[in-house]
Amino acid sequence: MREPKRGRGRPHQGVVSREVGLLPRHWDWLKQQPRSSSAALRRLVDLAAKASAPAEAARLARDRACGLMSRLGGDLPGFEEASRALFVDDRADLKSRIGD
Repeated sequence: MREPKRGRGRPHQGVVSREVGLLPRHWDWLKQQPRSSSAALRRLVDLAAKASAPAEAARLARDRACGLMSRLGGDLPGFEEASRALFVDDRADLKSRIGD
């Protein structure tokens, strides 16, 4: 019986190998790093995720609010204006439009 083909990475640790396309200057920078290319990329991804966490949380909250607004009042007058106010983060305008 033939053994199933194993993929790259360390699946038992949650590590899955995938391809990443980088420019030559990126590969040059990675070669200069004290750790492996994978470790440097993981560190960069973690830093970017941490830096964008507040904006990402705000985007998710805005998307959820839009979904709720759409389900509750998508056919009501003023919905379009209220949703515009939500997406430009004009809280005063949004509050005045959904007050009723």
